[in-house]
Amino acid sequence: MASADTQIHSIGIVGGGKSGSAMLHFLLKTSSARVAFIMDPNPNAPGLLDAQSNNIATFTKLEEALRGNLPDFIFEVSTTPEAEEMIERATRDTSTQVINHVTSRLVVELVEDNRRQLQQSVSKALKSLQSELLTSLSGSQDLVFNIGEMMSSMQMLALNASIEAARVGQAGKGFMVVAENMTKSVESVRKLTIEIDAVNKTLQEVSAGMVSVLELLK
Repeated sequence: MASADTQIHSIGIVGGGKSGSAMLHFLLKTSSARVAFIMDPNPNAPGLLDAQSNNIATFTKLEEALRGNLPDFIFEVSTTPEAEEMIERATRDTSTQVINHVTSRLVVELVEDNRRQLQQSVSKALKSLQSELLTSLSGSQDLVFNIGEMMSSMQMLALNASIEAARVGQAGKGFMVVAENMTKSVESVRKLTIEIDAVNKTLQEVSAGMVSVLELLK
């Protein structure tokens, strides 16, 4: 959101094709500009449809777009010599600055190039992080499996110790103490593996979330 001392410029876009739509989406993300209108003779131009979904004024006739209060800037993203002349007449002796189609398209290309580079950088970083995460997750899952195998062995030993203690009676008290301690240890480790499994589940959810983000970045 713009601060109180930031001037918000109003902008008109002439041309609602692919480049005009890209310009619109870029401007919608900045807090220092407000799109006043977008104009294209094709009512189904992507820029016009996008503008309508964002409650921005759309026009199919340039003279209607230039009627009334003019914006601070007009970007001629896609225009004709006749349209350029009409814009020049309408903005003459006004404070409105016109950005011709060459400069406008250059701005769109620079913005798109910057977006692609940022997209690639973020995607690369996420893939690297996901790879490290999956490696850690695999190691953690292997650890839980190995602990499970050890717990099974400990449970068997505890059971054998209990049976031996019961068989020898009073002389088997030592076996009974060992069996009880082993049983307690097994339960403690079981609780620990449950906690590790919960962490693993969270890691899997994070990894799945990364996959979704990577799909959006394509």
